[in-house]
Amino acid sequence: MRASATLRRGIASGHPETVGLPFLPKRCRRARTRRRKKLTRIFATVETCQINNLLVLLFCLLGTASGISQDHRHPRVEIVGEVRAKVPFVVRIAAAEKLITFCQRLNVSIPTPSGREDAPRPVKVEFLSGRRWFVDRSNLPDIGVAFSAVSLEPHEHRDFRLILELPGDYRFTLRYREGDEATTCPDPQKRQKKVVSQIIHVRE
Repeated sequence: MRASATLRRGIASGHPETVGLPFLPKRCRRARTRRRKKLTRIFATVETCQINNLLVLLFCLLGTASGISQDHRHPRVEIVGEVRAKVPFVVRIAAAEKLITFCQRLNVSIPTPSGREDAPRPVKVEFLSGRRWFVDRSNLPDIGVAFSAVSLEPHEHRDFRLILELPGDYRFTLRYREGDEATTCPDPQKRQKKVVSQIIHVRE
C-alpha cells in the first residue's frame, strides 16, 4: 500500500522519475546526489566558457569592423572610421614599443570643399582587381617627387588624410625602420620592415 500511494503521488506531481527514490539504499541515493551536483557544476562551467568565448569573439569582430588592429606589439596602420569614395578619411600610423622612422611623400594634395589641401602620404595604396593587387596612383603627381622622414616615439601615433576616387577593396602598406631617429628617409637599398593594414571595403 505504501509503494502504491508513493507511485500515485509521483504521477500526480508530474515527476514520476522520483518514484522509488525513497526505497533505494542510502549509498545509492548519495551517489545519485553526487552525480547530479557534478553534472550541475559541469553545465555551469560549459555555460561560462561559452559566454566568455562570445565576448572574445565580439571584441575581435568590433576591432575588425573598425579597421583597427588589436595587436600592439608591432607598428600599425589603422583606418579611422568609415571610408567612402571621394570623401577624405584618416589613416593612422601608430608606433609600438620601439621608435620607428618612415618616409612620407610631400607633393600630394587632395580635393576638399575649400580647395586642394596638402596631404603627405606615408603609405602605398593598393586596390584589389580580380585576385591581384595593384598600386593606386590617384592624386599622385607624375613629376616633382619629394620625400621627408617622419619619426614616431614608442606608442606615439600620427594621422594622415587620404582620399580614394573609386569604390572597392583596398589595403595600405607602410615601410619603416626601427631604432635611431633619422632626419633623412631610410635607404631603400637597406633592409626595411613593413606592415600592412587590414583590407577595407570602400563604399560609393
